[in-house]
Amino acid sequence: MAVMPSSSDRSGGSCAARILVWVLAGGEAAASATIASVVAHTSPETPVVLAAGGHPPRLVRGPDHLRDADQDAFTGAVDAYDVAVVTAPCAVTPGWLEGLRAAAHSDPQVAAAVALDIAGQPGGEALLGERAAAARDRAPAVPRRLGAGAGACVYRRASATQLTGVPGPDPGFETATREHGLSVVLAEGVLVAGQPAPTGGRSAGEGGAATAGPEPALRDALAAERRRWQRLSVLIDARALAGARDGTRTHLLELLTALCGHGAGRVAVSALIPPGLDAETRRRLTAIAGLSTIVLEPSAPVPPDLHADVAHRPLQIAADAEMLTLRGLADRVVITHQDLISYHEPDYFADAGAFSGYRAMTARALGGADAVLFFSAHVRDQALAEGLVDPARCHVVGLTARATAGEAGDMGRASATVGRVAGGAMPAGRPPGLGAEDPAVPILLCLGSDYRHKNRPFAIAVHAALRRRHGWRGHLVLAGPRVRWGSSAALERAAIAASPDLQASVRDLGEVSDAQRDWLLSRASLVLYPTLQEGFGLVPFEAAAHRRPCLWAAGSSLAEILPATAARITPWDADASAAAAHRLLTDFAEAGAVIDAVSGAAAELTPARLADRLITAYRAVCEQPPRAADGGALSEDAVRLVGPDGLLPREIERPLLALAARERFARPAFAALAAAYRLSHWTSGRRRAPR
Repeated sequence: MAVMPSSSDRSGGSCAARILVWVLAGGEAAASATIASVVAHTSPETPVVLAAGGHPPRLVRGPDHLRDADQDAFTGAVDAYDVAVVTAPCAVTPGWLEGLRAAAHSDPQVAAAVALDIAGQPGGEALLGERAAAARDRAPAVPRRLGAGAGACVYRRASATQLTGVPGPDPGFETATREHGLSVVLAEGVLVAGQPAPTGGRSAGEGGAATAGPEPALRDALAAERRRWQRLSVLIDARALAGARDGTRTHLLELLTALCGHGAGRVAVSALIPPGLDAETRRRLTAIAGLSTIVLEPSAPVPPDLHADVAHRPLQIAADAEMLTLRGLADRVVITHQDLISYHEPDYFADAGAFSGYRAMTARALGGADAVLFFSAHVRDQALAEGLVDPARCHVVGLTARATAGEAGDMGRASATVGRVAGGAMPAGRPPGLGAEDPAVPILLCLGSDYRHKNRPFAIAVHAALRRRHGWRGHLVLAGPRVRWGSSAALERAAIAASPDLQASVRDLGEVSDAQRDWLLSRASLVLYPTLQEGFGLVPFEAAAHRRPCLWAAGSSLAEILPATAARITPWDADASAAAAHRLLTDFAEAGAVIDAVSGAAAELTPARLADRLITAYRAVCEQPPRAADGGALSEDAVRLVGPDGLLPREIERPLLALAARERFARPAFAALAAAYRLSHWTSGRRRAPR
């Protein structure tokens, strides 16, 4: 005696006449809590059936015609219902059945909807009701598809039963509907707390929903739900700390300090660092409370438990392999693109091929990142103009100047101390390249690498004009890393060689340590910063932190953070700029005004502000769908080797990487492999050739 729903039921009528809840359990005792939860949160008219311990199913609650039916009639009646299969133990919440029904009936092609099972998440069951109410408000209008329909709570449509002949409670329902071209969707607005699936057999998604294989949509939805109720885990790619002592290194340390100090309670921060860091950098990392560090050897495997919500690389991607590594470390990948200087400057590369390769790799990295951060709107707008980024995935976060200033308190009103150039206690760290010069000799300091855009030849020209036109008897000190490509070193040497006076008064120290940098800033009378363009520009803030005036040109990203009225360089007039420099060297009131202007700007660029903007960006990117993995960097043959069904065994990948990283071994080994392939190809061709 099959009981069919009425016509009003078929068109979306009463929920009670349309749906039946089927509870699966190992035994009746184990099902009691699940039955209680289901009964409490469904309409009294909704039939509830228990199938426990291999016994025939029995009606827990429902109409008499089902209660009195024999087994065959009972089974036939169930075929006419949409069936919500709940596997005990499982707790449901108000509105669960309506939410599942809405997802399952979102499209005629949908056979089933799976609830989001948050079992195993911290506070999952304790906060289930509160979290479920919030999830209902966020439920997407179009549910995401899944590859499989198993889980602690699954809603199966009667229309799929009518098509396949397999009833909703049947374990073969999923396979049958898939064979008929029907789909399964995820009801993200319905939260339940089930039980994690046992290890082995089917793989278990996060929270316990068993799946027939990897389920990116399910994993992503569960991770997003977890992130809304607990701290984000953020992994900072700090491997660049082993590089030059430049603004990038400074920013890395400031970022870690800001996130750990002002983001405590909102983010859990770890840093990926290279082996062999110098003692000074290790000391500074150790001093950051709440920071976990992970040392990653170049040829060592990534720890299997190393996975974060967000992996953030606070500088440009330098190789496709870096992006692939980050993809394996987190659910979302965030890149800070500091500037587009290298993207626009072919002379910063060994040859045209290297330049075009860098541009292509940059486009892949920025296009494949889940979000791209910028220090300034100036650089963001350049990236948008080049078509490198999606406007919806861009964030201007700036950086902090207060940490650069040493967090020494109020940096304002510095005019009272600006005159004490050589007086007072000097910090330790005098660079040896200065020799035994008279400590009373004033110093012009130009900080920065010798990239051409740093414009160090102009600093030499200003220094020469100061000596020639104003009788200034100080020295110019150039301090910063030397670069291989795009260096202004030849121009600097030519300018110095043309004048015996400059040969005697210009000192090029190369790269200096943090302590030496502080010594130079404390010793300088004036800091020259003639850069042509910057992603941000830290040097004026460092100068103000040491109560020293700075000479820079308005424009580029500096225009966003520093008042143009305080810029004293006349682009690019060395004589006029030297006159402005002379006024700063001799007029303490004017020098103090410049320092105050920079200090006022720095007061807004606090670590707390940086941490807030970063965490806001991290949260925003986690709310957006992840980017599809970018395969553009891999050839078809490479994908066949290391793709999802790659032929290269996993245990061979790391040894091959270690071999490739050692050029003197890699060249002969790969040459022999290529020769063997060519020989094999030639031999097989000979065998196939007609005689």
